[in-house]
Amino acid sequence: MPQFVAIDPAVEVNGRTILATIAGVGPLATQLFTDRGIETIDPQGWYSQQMWLDVLKELTDRGIAMQLAGMSIPQNADFPPDIDGIHAALASIDVAYRMNHRGGEIGSYQYEKIGPTHARLICDNPYPSDFDYGIIYQMATVFSPPGTSITVERAPAPSRLNGDDTCIYDVMW
Repeated sequence: MPQFVAIDPAVEVNGRTILATIAGVGPLATQLFTDRGIETIDPQGWYSQQMWLDVLKELTDRGIAMQLAGMSIPQNADFPPDIDGIHAALASIDVAYRMNHRGGEIGSYQYEKIGPTHARLICDNPYPSDFDYGIIYQMATVFSPPGTSITVERAPAPSRLNGDDTCIYDVMW
């Protein structure tokens, strides 16, 4: 599936998730919502995922780094409360994704434990690949022991950057 195109036009994303990203990218995102007739994002509200993807596309086109936008999600969006380490954190991304989206097919973040210090995520969702990278990197960083060095590698293929349906990320520490 291409980046920035909702799998299902009926899907909605909650306002908390949008506000989480706005916290990471600043007032330009707020202005883009205002331009679309939405003056205030209600944290309890639900908004068209496609409209949200359109905002992310415009932010990307204006040079906003989607990795930074993705990195703001773990600090601000809803995640399961009982995360106790990197593996649990990475596995929780799909759970959180489902908590923050509704109304149809949304895709997924498939987690696989490769080894004690290696995990893989297969992302098949409409969000920008760099946005996913930021979420994955930040989740691993926040839930790693102090002083742990995190490496996230995006496989060259398949890649939504090349029009594929998925991106694969290996996380090592």
